[in-house]
Amino acid sequence: MASSNNPVNLLSDPDRYKRALEVTLGDRIKKVQAYCPEMAKSCKDNLGSPPDVFHFLSIGSGNGQVDVTLLGHLSDAYPKIEATIVEPSPSMNEAFKRLVGENPDSVGSVTFCWHQMTVEEFLKIHDGRKFHFIFMSGVISYLKDKEKVLIDSYWMLAENGTITVINLAKESWFYQFRDAERFPGLGIDSVPSSDVIAVFESIPVKKTATQIIEGMMEITPIFDENSTLGSMMLDLMTHTCNFRESAHPTLVADVLRYASESKLITKEGDKLYMKNHRDVIFVHK
Repeated sequence: MASSNNPVNLLSDPDRYKRALEVTLGDRIKKVQAYCPEMAKSCKDNLGSPPDVFHFLSIGSGNGQVDVTLLGHLSDAYPKIEATIVEPSPSMNEAFKRLVGENPDSVGSVTFCWHQMTVEEFLKIHDGRKFHFIFMSGVISYLKDKEKVLIDSYWMLAENGTITVINLAKESWFYQFRDAERFPGLGIDSVPSSDVIAVFESIPVKKTATQIIEGMMEITPIFDENSTLGSMMLDLMTHTCNFRESAHPTLVADVLRYASESKLITKEGDKLYMKNHRDVIFVHK
């Protein structure tokens, strides 16, 4: 099998990465938003008496759609929330700030502190503040030292605080593709949720629990070489800019064949859907 001629990582083009996420994972974001009441309840039940100021930390916030929904549910119980947002992408940060500005009622009296940096950079400047809720959505695969970040995050928790991690489920097509040995160098690492839990359970945590958010995503457009949406989806799947145009045709054909033959693909009429499940991992201190 031939390899890409000049592969360029999708993260090197933040604007294209942002567009690829938005057009590809819109339905997944809606499902996670629908699950926000459960995440907020888990935090409230574990925390008990409300603090004078509720400290919220989001790591890898993206465009803020899920965070704003989650903060809205938390603000029902905590009238004063200080939200610390850690996101390295300028375009994602701007989208988040714009969302907050356009929907002031959604976040109530939440005040925000923005940090345009990686979590590794944030940990170096962290002032010792304790957080009652730490939220990580879709960020585990991007961490350079996953174990260190998870452990350091735990020690940033206030007493009776909660960490919630949204991670690719093994039942997801994205997970299986990234884990496939036939495509070395494409995509990003798939990290089993069991590995994430194992790191936390190596510390004296009070409790861990995992639930699953099931989802399906239509992938029919990836088989249409003239589809802009299909090209964006392929970029996100492979984490390669302009994958259809920049990769060797043999590699493109192999990726499409793998997608069409996967057991995680369902056909309905002339449309193809893939499993796009997410694990929700709760860690209570």
